[in-house]
Amino acid sequence: MTTLLYRNLLREFSRSTPPGERNGQIFAHLRTLFASASHSKEDMESMVDFLRASRQHKELLKRYNPLSDQTPQERVEATARRVGLAVPQTPDF
Repeated sequence: MTTLLYRNLLREFSRSTPPGERNGQIFAHLRTLFASASHSKEDMESMVDFLRASRQHKELLKRYNPLSDQTPQERVEATARRVGLAVPQTPDF
């Protein structure tokens, strides 16, 4: 059972971090945390549940609110494109 919990924890960490930001030190730290007796099984299960819920929340935000991670200017341009318009270019002075 503990092996399955450890695998789930590693899987959720790897899914929740972007590929360019994955760090071997994080996984080594997780291994150390999991091996220590200072954390209970319930704590680790809660951590897996939290990581899964956070990842799913990000995915849902991205799906249903695609403009959430854009700058205000990018949002204006995307909204204008959605209705078939283009934002006029402002000259740089």
